[in-house]
Amino acid sequence: MLKDAFNRLMKNYLINEVISEKKLYADIESIKTFETNLRELLLGAPTGMKPTLAIDPRLRTACKVAVLDETRIGLSIKAVKQ
Repeated sequence: MLKDAFNRLMKNYLINEVISEKKLYADIESIKTFETNLRELLLGAPTGMKPTLAIDPRLRTACKVAVLDETRIGLSIKAVKQ
């Protein structure tokens, strides 16, 4: 009876909980990588004193969007689900 209860109730809950935590961690790391790559790209060549909107499109996951002001200070970096 205990084994049946675990297989029907707890097992699926625990699997979903672990998947959710791992996905959240992967999303955060992906945004950090995008931020680092964007910073290096923007600092590599002068683009003038213009506000910039950068979009990193992903087909299977959320798009990353970064907004920078004229001084290249990041105003916002977000993941946008499609």
